[in-house]
Parts: sequence; structure tokens; C-alpha cells
Amino acid sequence: MNPAPLVLLHGYPFDHTMWERVIVALGKGLKTIAPDLRGFGNTPTGSEEPSLDVMAEDVARLLDRSNFPRAVLAGFSLGGYVALAFAERHRPRLAGLALINSTVLADTEEARAGRRAMIEKVRAEGPQAAAEGAIPKMVTRGDAASAGSNRGLRKIRGAPADHPHPGRQIYPGGTCPRSGPTQPEGGLRGNPQRRTCLAAGSA
Repeated sequence: MNPAPLVLLHGYPFDHTMWERVIVALGKGLKTIAPDLRGFGNTPTGSEEPSLDVMAEDVARLLDRSNFPRAVLAGFSLGGYVALAFAERHRPRLAGLALINSTVLADTEEARAGRRAMIEKVRAEGPQAAAEGAIPKMVTRGDAASAGSNRGLRKIRGAPADHPHPGRQIYPGGTCPRSGPTQPEGGLRGNPQRRTCLAAGSA
């Protein structure tokens, strides 16, 4: 039996590419799955009302399609909330849980007010407002000022970025093969033959 994969769930307002260096650092031999959550990266929002539970069910369906009965989930920020929702709904399938800069506690009223204010700002100014509002919370002032030369920050701001995974297959429809040949890393240092799946597309 194949060991349980590690599912890496990104935070807001990122996509699966935030895990690029983490995947490299983990080394070869570990099956990792890095999906785009609904509304991020290459995954559409879908027709259902968005919620953490809906995203958790997306993760469960991804594991079903890939024939993995259990998985270790690691979630950053929003991804941690999704991982917790998965744990509540699919406890027997959870082989491990890591919360990274996330919390099991509900938002404070101040945090809720901030989210509501950002929703109204996005409605008035467009999604770029959310990106610009998020950057100062993630980097120092000097890094934010040089964001034009940083691929990750350019991506958050919506500017074109080079594809970070040349040679690595992205499986459409969010299906990750359980076994088979490893996917080449396209020259990423130290791991020429890691098995990594980037799941993008319909949930």
C-alpha cells in the first residue's frame, strides 16, 4: 500500500505555487499534492455557495479520484481552515494535520469587520484591491517596495509570472495518479525525480 500523501493547502491570496520551495526542501520520495482551492489559481469558483466545507469536500473528492483513502493535510492560513473542515467531516481519512500560521479559533469581531470592509472594497474597486491590501501584511516595507522584481508578489498583483514548474505535469480536473513514474522537476535543485502532483481545474 502506498503511504498517505502530503496535501499542501495554500492560503489567501495565493495558489499552489506558494509551496514550490517547500516541495523542493522536502526531498524526493514523498508524495505531495498541491491543489488550487476554489477561486484561486486555475480552479474556478464553481456554482455552489463558497465555504470552507465546500473546499474540504473538494479535497476529499481529489483524494477519491486519486485512490488515496487517507492523507496528511498541511494548511497555511486559509488552507488551515480548510484542513480543519476536512478533519471535522472526514476524520478517519486524516493521517496527520499541520496548521501553519492558522488557528482553530473563530475570528474576532475586529477580524470579521476587516473582512467585511475588504469585501466592500473589492466590490467597489475590483480584486486588485484585495491583492494590494494583502501584500503589506506578508512582507516588510522594503520588500513591498521592490515587489515588481519579486515573482511571487507580481503574481499576487496579477502581473504575468514565469511558470515555476517547467517539465512538471499539472493534471487537469484535479486528478493525481497514485503511482507510476515520477514527474521530472524541470531542473529544480536537488530533486530531479520527485513525485509531485499539481492539481488544477474543476473540483
